[in-house]
Amino acid sequence: MATLTPLPTRFAENWRQFDCLGSKFLVAVSGGVDSMVLVELMLRHHIDFAVAHCNFQLRGDASLADEAFAADWCARHNVPFFIKRFDTAAVAAEWKKGIQESARMLRYQWFEDLRKQEGCCRIVTAHHADDNAETLLMNLLRGTGMAGLRGILPDANQIIRPLLFAKKLELQAFAEGQQIGFREDASNASDDYLRNDIRHNVIPSILKVFPNAVDALCSDMDHFRDAHWLYKKAVNDEAKGLMEQRGQDFHIAIRKLAKHPAAKTMLYEMLQPYGFISTQIPDILHLMGAETGKYVTSPNFRILKNREFLVLTSQEDMASDIALAEQADADVKFGDRLFAVRQMPPPEQIPQDAAVAAFDAAKLEYPLIFRKWKQGDYFYPLGM
Repeated sequence: MATLTPLPTRFAENWRQFDCLGSKFLVAVSGGVDSMVLVELMLRHHIDFAVAHCNFQLRGDASLADEAFAADWCARHNVPFFIKRFDTAAVAAEWKKGIQESARMLRYQWFEDLRKQEGCCRIVTAHHADDNAETLLMNLLRGTGMAGLRGILPDANQIIRPLLFAKKLELQAFAEGQQIGFREDASNASDDYLRNDIRHNVIPSILKVFPNAVDALCSDMDHFRDAHWLYKKAVNDEAKGLMEQRGQDFHIAIRKLAKHPAAKTMLYEMLQPYGFISTQIPDILHLMGAETGKYVTSPNFRILKNREFLVLTSQEDMASDIALAEQADADVKFGDRLFAVRQMPPPEQIPQDAAVAAFDAAKLEYPLIFRKWKQGDYFYPLGM
Protein backbone atom coordinates (compact mmCIF):
# COMPACT_ATOMS: atom_id res chain seq x y z
CA MET A 1 0.00 0.00 0.00
CA ALA A 2 1.46 3.37 -1.05
CA THR A 3 2.33 5.84 1.71
CA LEU A 4 0.39 9.10 1.43
CA THR A 5 2.59 12.19 1.04
CA PRO A 6 2.38 14.36 4.19
CA LEU A 7 -0.31 17.05 4.09
CA PRO A 8 2.14 20.03 4.33
CA THR A 9 4.11 18.72 1.31
CA ARG A 10 0.99 18.24 -0.78
CA PHE A 11 -0.25 21.68 0.26
CA ALA A 12 3.02 23.30 -0.86
CA GLU A 13 2.85 21.51 -4.22
CA ASN A 14 -0.77 22.53 -4.75
CA TRP A 15 -0.16 26.13 -3.62
CA ARG A 16 2.24 26.82 -6.49
CA GLN A 17 -0.67 27.30 -8.91
CA PHE A 18 -2.06 30.13 -6.76
CA ASP A 19 1.03 31.91 -5.49
CA CYS A 20 1.28 35.61 -6.31
CA LEU A 21 4.91 36.46 -5.62
CA GLY A 22 5.27 39.05 -2.87
CA SER A 23 1.49 39.35 -2.42
CA LYS A 24 -0.78 39.21 0.59
CA PHE A 25 -3.85 36.96 0.90
CA LEU A 26 -7.12 37.32 2.83
CA VAL A 27 -8.15 34.06 4.53
CA ALA A 28 -11.74 33.35 5.58
CA VAL A 29 -11.57 31.77 9.05
CA SER A 30 -14.59 30.46 10.95
CA GLY A 31 -12.58 28.79 13.72
CA GLY A 32 -13.54 25.31 12.54
CA VAL A 33 -11.03 22.54 11.85
CA ASP A 34 -10.82 23.20 8.09
CA SER A 35 -9.94 26.88 8.30
CA MET A 36 -7.62 26.41 11.29
CA VAL A 37 -5.60 23.75 9.42
CA LEU A 38 -5.48 26.12 6.43
CA VAL A 39 -4.01 29.05 8.37
CA GLU A 40 -1.53 26.77 10.17
CA LEU A 41 -0.29 25.46 6.80
CA MET A 42 -0.02 28.96 5.36
CA LEU A 43 1.84 30.12 8.47
CA ARG A 44 4.33 27.23 8.22
CA HIS A 45 4.99 28.02 4.55
CA HIS A 46 5.61 31.71 5.33
CA ILE A 47 2.71 32.97 3.22
CA ASP A 48 1.69 36.55 3.98
CA PHE A 49 -1.98 36.76 4.94
CA ALA A 50 -4.67 38.44 7.01
CA VAL A 51 -7.71 36.78 8.57
CA ALA A 52 -11.36 37.73 8.04
CA HIS A 53 -13.99 36.37 10.44
CA CYS A 54 -17.78 36.71 10.04
CA ASN A 55 -20.03 36.67 13.08
CA PHE A 56 -23.54 36.03 11.75
CA GLN A 57 -24.99 36.30 15.29
CA LEU A 58 -27.13 33.21 14.85
CA ARG A 59 -25.85 31.06 17.72
CA GLY A 60 -25.66 33.48 20.64
CA ASP A 61 -22.68 32.91 22.96
CA ALA A 62 -21.24 30.25 20.64
CA SER A 63 -20.86 32.84 17.87
CA LEU A 64 -19.07 35.18 20.26
CA ALA A 65 -16.81 32.33 21.39
CA ASP A 66 -15.88 31.56 17.76
CA GLU A 67 -15.04 35.22 17.22
CA ALA A 68 -12.87 35.35 20.38
CA PHE A 69 -11.08 32.11 19.41
CA ALA A 70 -10.15 33.42 15.94
CA ALA A 71 -9.07 36.79 17.34
CA ASP A 72 -6.87 35.10 19.97
CA TRP A 73 -5.13 32.87 17.39
CA CYS A 74 -4.32 35.89 15.24
CA ALA A 75 -3.02 37.86 18.22
CA ARG A 76 -0.72 34.99 19.26
CA HIS A 77 0.66 34.60 15.73
CA ASN A 78 0.82 38.32 14.90
CA VAL A 79 -1.62 37.96 11.99
CA PRO A 80 -3.90 40.91 11.07
CA PHE A 81 -7.49 40.16 12.12
CA PHE A 82 -10.72 41.63 10.75
CA ILE A 83 -14.17 40.99 12.18
CA LYS A 84 -17.63 41.81 10.83
CA ARG A 85 -20.90 41.22 12.69
CA PHE A 86 -24.06 40.75 10.65
CA ASP A 87 -27.71 40.83 11.71
CA THR A 88 -28.25 37.89 9.39
CA ALA A 89 -31.80 37.04 10.42
CA ALA A 90 -32.99 40.60 9.79
CA VAL A 91 -31.22 40.76 6.42
CA ALA A 92 -32.68 37.40 5.34
CA ALA A 93 -36.18 38.66 6.21
CA GLU A 94 -35.59 41.91 4.31
CA TRP A 95 -34.18 40.14 1.24
CA LYS A 96 -36.80 37.37 1.48
CA LYS A 97 -34.05 34.75 1.19
CA GLY A 98 -32.96 31.79 3.30
CA ILE A 99 -30.52 32.23 6.19
CA GLN A 100 -27.76 30.23 4.47
CA GLU A 101 -28.06 32.07 1.16
CA SER A 102 -28.15 35.46 2.90
CA ALA A 103 -25.10 34.60 5.00
CA ARG A 104 -23.19 33.51 1.90
CA MET A 105 -24.01 36.74 0.06
CA LEU A 106 -23.09 38.88 3.06
CA ARG A 107 -19.74 37.23 3.70
CA TYR A 108 -18.50 37.17 0.12
CA GLN A 109 -19.43 40.81 -0.48
CA TRP A 110 -17.57 41.79 2.68
CA PHE A 111 -14.59 39.60 1.80
CA GLU A 112 -14.30 41.28 -1.60
CA ASP A 113 -14.60 44.80 -0.14
CA LEU A 114 -11.98 43.94 2.48
CA ARG A 115 -9.67 42.34 -0.09
CA LYS A 116 -9.61 45.56 -2.10
CA GLN A 117 -9.27 47.72 1.01
CA GLU A 118 -6.26 45.78 2.31
CA GLY A 119 -4.60 45.26 -1.07
CA CYS A 120 -4.83 41.45 -0.98
CA CYS A 121 -4.47 39.57 -4.27
CA ARG A 122 -6.90 36.72 -3.45
CA ILE A 123 -9.49 35.54 -0.94
CA VAL A 124 -8.64 32.07 0.42
CA THR A 125 -11.24 29.60 1.71
CA ALA A 126 -10.84 26.15 3.29
CA HIS A 127 -13.16 24.14 1.04
CA HIS A 128 -11.96 20.52 0.79
CA ALA A 129 -12.65 17.39 -1.27
CA ASP A 130 -15.74 16.35 0.73
CA ASP A 131 -17.25 19.82 0.23
CA ASN A 132 -16.62 19.43 -3.48
CA ALA A 133 -18.34 16.03 -3.68
CA GLU A 134 -21.34 17.40 -1.79
CA THR A 135 -21.52 20.38 -4.13
CA LEU A 136 -21.51 18.16 -7.22
CA LEU A 137 -24.42 16.11 -5.87
CA MET A 138 -26.36 19.27 -4.94
CA ASN A 139 -25.77 20.72 -8.41
CA LEU A 140 -26.96 17.52 -10.08
CA LEU A 141 -30.17 17.54 -8.03
CA ARG A 142 -30.80 21.24 -8.62
CA GLY A 143 -30.32 20.99 -12.37
CA THR A 144 -27.45 23.44 -12.90
CA GLY A 145 -26.37 22.02 -16.27
CA MET A 146 -22.81 21.42 -17.42
CA ALA A 147 -21.43 24.27 -15.32
CA GLY A 148 -22.56 22.55 -12.11
CA LEU A 149 -20.61 19.40 -12.95
CA ARG A 150 -17.38 21.32 -12.35
CA GLY A 151 -18.10 21.48 -8.63
CA ILE A 152 -16.21 24.10 -6.61
CA LEU A 153 -13.67 25.85 -8.80
CA PRO A 154 -10.11 26.02 -7.41
CA ASP A 155 -9.67 29.62 -8.63
CA ALA A 156 -12.61 31.83 -9.58
CA ASN A 157 -13.81 35.39 -8.93
CA GLN A 158 -10.73 36.33 -6.86
CA ILE A 159 -11.32 33.30 -4.57
CA ILE A 160 -8.91 30.36 -4.30
CA ARG A 161 -9.42 26.99 -2.57
CA PRO A 162 -6.03 25.37 -1.95
CA LEU A 163 -7.38 22.43 0.12
CA LEU A 164 -9.64 20.85 -2.51
CA PHE A 165 -7.10 18.01 -2.84
CA ALA A 166 -7.58 16.93 0.82
CA LYS A 167 -10.43 15.01 2.43
CA LYS A 168 -12.06 16.01 5.70
CA LEU A 169 -10.63 13.02 7.60
CA GLU A 170 -7.10 14.04 6.55
CA LEU A 171 -7.61 17.56 7.89
CA GLN A 172 -9.03 16.24 11.16
CA ALA A 173 -6.15 13.76 11.55
CA PHE A 174 -3.58 16.50 10.86
CA ALA A 175 -5.21 18.84 13.40
CA GLU A 176 -5.20 16.08 16.03
CA GLY A 177 -1.62 15.01 15.30
CA GLN A 178 -0.29 18.58 15.37
CA GLN A 179 -2.50 19.62 18.30
CA ILE A 180 -4.14 22.41 16.31
CA GLY A 181 -7.02 23.91 18.25
CA PHE A 182 -10.39 24.59 16.63
CA ARG A 183 -14.02 25.26 17.43
CA GLU A 184 -16.82 22.83 16.53
CA ASP A 185 -19.90 24.54 15.07
CA ALA A 186 -22.92 22.81 16.63
CA SER A 187 -25.07 23.67 13.58
CA ASN A 188 -22.90 21.30 11.50
CA ALA A 189 -24.52 18.38 13.33
CA SER A 190 -28.00 19.44 12.28
CA ASP A 191 -29.84 18.21 9.18
CA ASP A 192 -31.80 21.47 8.88
CA TYR A 193 -29.75 22.66 5.90
CA LEU A 194 -29.53 20.85 2.55
CA ARG A 195 -25.73 20.52 2.59
CA ASN A 196 -25.78 19.01 6.08
CA ASP A 197 -28.51 16.59 5.05
CA ILE A 198 -26.41 15.40 2.10
CA ARG A 199 -23.28 15.27 4.29
CA HIS A 200 -24.87 13.20 7.06
CA ASN A 201 -27.27 11.01 5.12
CA VAL A 202 -26.60 10.83 1.39
CA ILE A 203 -22.79 10.67 1.29
CA PRO A 204 -22.50 7.95 4.01
CA SER A 205 -25.01 5.79 2.11
CA ILE A 206 -23.00 6.17 -1.09
CA LEU A 207 -19.73 5.37 0.69
CA LYS A 208 -21.16 2.06 1.94
CA VAL A 209 -21.47 0.92 -1.67
CA PHE A 210 -18.60 2.93 -3.21
CA PRO A 211 -15.90 3.47 -0.55
CA ASN A 212 -13.80 5.63 -2.91
CA ALA A 213 -16.74 7.76 -4.07
CA VAL A 214 -15.28 11.11 -2.93
CA ASP A 215 -12.00 10.45 -4.77
CA ALA A 216 -13.89 9.31 -7.87
CA LEU A 217 -16.20 12.34 -7.88
CA CYS A 218 -13.29 14.74 -7.46
CA SER A 219 -11.42 13.04 -10.32
CA ASP A 220 -14.54 13.30 -12.49
CA MET A 221 -14.83 17.02 -11.72
CA ASP A 222 -11.30 17.58 -13.03
CA HIS A 223 -12.41 16.05 -16.34
CA PHE A 224 -15.72 17.95 -16.29
CA ARG A 225 -13.86 21.27 -16.02
CA ASP A 226 -11.94 20.52 -19.20
CA ALA A 227 -15.09 19.25 -20.91
CA HIS A 228 -16.98 22.37 -19.85
CA TRP A 229 -14.41 24.59 -21.57
CA LEU A 230 -14.91 22.70 -24.83
CA TYR A 231 -18.67 22.67 -24.34
CA LYS A 232 -18.89 26.44 -23.75
CA LYS A 233 -16.81 27.13 -26.84
CA ALA A 234 -19.23 25.06 -28.94
CA VAL A 235 -22.28 26.68 -27.30
CA ASN A 236 -20.94 30.20 -27.93
CA ASP A 237 -20.27 29.37 -31.58
CA GLU A 238 -23.79 27.96 -32.02
CA ALA A 239 -25.41 30.90 -30.18
CA LYS A 240 -24.02 33.37 -32.72
CA GLY A 241 -26.39 31.94 -35.31
CA LEU A 242 -29.42 31.94 -33.02
CA MET A 243 -29.26 35.05 -30.83
CA GLU A 244 -28.84 38.61 -32.13
CA GLN A 245 -28.59 41.82 -30.12
CA ARG A 246 -30.83 44.65 -31.27
CA GLY A 247 -30.51 47.78 -29.19
CA GLN A 248 -30.85 46.79 -25.53
CA ASP A 249 -32.64 43.53 -26.32
CA PHE A 250 -31.69 40.11 -27.71
CA HIS A 251 -33.73 38.40 -30.42
CA ILE A 252 -33.81 34.61 -30.86
CA ALA A 253 -35.14 33.49 -34.25
CA ILE A 254 -37.88 30.92 -33.56
CA ARG A 255 -37.54 29.11 -36.89
CA LYS A 256 -33.78 28.63 -36.45
CA LEU A 257 -34.18 27.49 -32.86
CA ALA A 258 -36.93 25.02 -33.80
CA LYS A 259 -34.63 23.37 -36.36
CA HIS A 260 -31.65 23.14 -34.00
CA PRO A 261 -30.89 19.56 -32.87
CA ALA A 262 -30.08 20.75 -29.33
CA ALA A 263 -32.73 23.49 -29.02
CA LYS A 264 -33.50 22.82 -25.35
CA THR A 265 -29.85 22.90 -24.29
CA MET A 266 -29.08 25.98 -26.40
CA LEU A 267 -32.05 27.83 -24.95
CA TYR A 268 -30.94 27.02 -21.40
CA GLU A 269 -27.33 28.09 -22.01
CA MET A 270 -28.35 31.34 -23.73
CA LEU A 271 -30.84 32.33 -21.02
CA GLN A 272 -29.19 30.99 -17.84
CA PRO A 273 -26.91 34.07 -17.49
CA TYR A 274 -30.09 36.19 -17.26
CA GLY A 275 -31.54 34.35 -14.27
CA PHE A 276 -33.70 31.75 -16.02
CA ILE A 277 -33.54 28.24 -14.54
CA SER A 278 -33.77 24.79 -16.10
CA THR A 279 -37.36 24.18 -14.94
CA GLN A 280 -38.52 27.22 -16.96
CA ILE A 281 -37.18 25.92 -20.28
CA PRO A 282 -40.32 23.86 -21.17
CA ASP A 283 -42.47 26.97 -20.66
CA ILE A 284 -40.12 29.06 -22.81
CA LEU A 285 -40.15 26.41 -25.54
CA HIS A 286 -43.94 26.56 -25.41
CA LEU A 287 -43.72 30.30 -26.19
CA MET A 288 -42.47 29.42 -29.66
CA GLY A 289 -45.99 28.35 -30.65
CA ALA A 290 -47.85 30.84 -28.48
CA GLU A 291 -49.46 34.09 -29.57
CA THR A 292 -47.51 37.34 -29.61
CA GLY A 293 -47.28 39.00 -26.21
CA LYS A 294 -46.93 35.87 -24.06
CA TYR A 295 -43.81 35.80 -21.89
CA VAL A 296 -41.86 34.11 -19.09
CA THR A 297 -39.89 36.07 -16.48
CA SER A 298 -36.76 35.72 -14.36
CA PRO A 299 -36.06 38.08 -11.43
CA ASN A 300 -34.69 40.80 -13.73
CA PHE A 301 -35.52 39.76 -17.30
CA ARG A 302 -38.41 38.73 -19.52
CA ILE A 303 -38.42 36.40 -22.53
CA LEU A 304 -41.26 37.53 -24.78
CA LYS A 305 -42.91 36.07 -27.89
CA ASN A 306 -43.04 38.74 -30.60
CA ARG A 307 -44.04 37.41 -34.03
CA GLU A 308 -41.16 35.24 -35.31
CA PHE A 309 -38.85 35.93 -32.38
CA LEU A 310 -38.32 35.27 -28.71
CA VAL A 311 -37.18 38.62 -27.33
CA LEU A 312 -35.02 38.79 -24.20
CA THR A 313 -35.61 42.13 -22.56
CA SER A 314 -34.87 43.76 -19.22
CA GLN A 315 -37.68 44.07 -16.68
CA GLU A 316 -36.62 47.70 -16.46
CA ASP A 317 -38.59 49.03 -19.42
CA MET A 318 -36.62 52.29 -19.46
CA ALA A 319 -33.50 50.34 -20.45
CA SER A 320 -35.30 48.21 -23.03
CA ASP A 321 -36.51 48.45 -26.59
CA ILE A 322 -39.81 46.84 -25.55
CA ALA A 323 -42.46 47.78 -22.97
CA LEU A 324 -45.75 46.09 -22.10
CA ALA A 325 -49.21 47.16 -21.06
CA GLU A 326 -50.43 44.19 -19.05
CA GLN A 327 -54.06 45.35 -19.11
CA ALA A 328 -56.30 48.32 -19.94
CA ASP A 329 -56.09 51.41 -17.72
CA ALA A 330 -52.30 51.19 -17.45
CA ASP A 331 -49.53 53.78 -17.70
CA VAL A 332 -46.53 52.57 -19.67
CA LYS A 333 -43.11 54.28 -19.46
CA PHE A 334 -41.19 53.70 -22.68
CA GLY A 335 -37.93 55.55 -23.08
CA ASP A 336 -38.63 59.18 -22.22
CA ARG A 337 -42.34 58.90 -23.07
CA LEU A 338 -45.37 57.97 -21.00
CA PHE A 339 -48.28 56.20 -22.72
CA ALA A 340 -51.70 56.10 -21.07
CA VAL A 341 -53.76 53.05 -22.07
CA ARG A 342 -57.45 53.62 -21.34
CA GLN A 343 -60.60 51.68 -22.23
CA MET A 344 -63.46 54.13 -22.80
CA PRO A 345 -66.99 54.14 -24.26
CA PRO A 346 -67.10 54.62 -28.05
CA PRO A 347 -66.73 58.34 -28.78
CA GLU A 348 -69.20 60.22 -30.94
CA GLN A 349 -66.26 61.45 -32.99
CA ILE A 350 -62.81 59.88 -33.43
CA PRO A 351 -60.15 62.11 -31.76
CA GLN A 352 -58.01 64.16 -34.14
CA ASP A 353 -55.28 64.83 -31.55
CA ALA A 354 -51.83 63.84 -32.93
CA ALA A 355 -50.93 62.35 -29.54
CA VAL A 356 -53.99 60.09 -29.35
CA ALA A 357 -54.67 56.78 -31.16
CA ALA A 358 -58.08 55.12 -30.99
CA PHE A 359 -58.52 51.35 -31.35
CA ASP A 360 -61.42 48.92 -31.21
CA ALA A 361 -61.05 47.49 -27.68
CA ALA A 362 -62.73 44.24 -28.71
CA LYS A 363 -59.92 43.52 -31.16
CA LEU A 364 -57.04 44.14 -28.74
CA GLU A 365 -55.26 41.30 -26.95
CA TYR A 366 -53.21 41.94 -23.83
CA PRO A 367 -50.44 42.46 -23.08
CA LEU A 368 -49.95 45.24 -25.63
CA ILE A 369 -46.37 45.50 -26.86
CA PHE A 370 -44.73 48.90 -27.28
CA ARG A 371 -41.61 49.02 -29.42
CA LYS A 372 -39.83 51.40 -31.79
CA TRP A 373 -40.81 51.64 -35.43
CA LYS A 374 -38.90 49.29 -37.72
CA GLN A 375 -38.44 49.26 -41.48
CA GLY A 376 -41.54 47.73 -43.09
CA ASP A 377 -43.96 48.61 -40.26
CA TYR A 378 -47.17 50.40 -41.26
CA PHE A 379 -50.80 50.80 -40.22
CA TYR A 380 -53.71 53.09 -41.01
CA PRO A 381 -54.72 54.99 -37.86
CA LEU A 382 -58.18 56.35 -37.20
CA GLY A 383 -57.86 60.03 -36.38
CA MET A 384 -54.39 61.25 -35.37
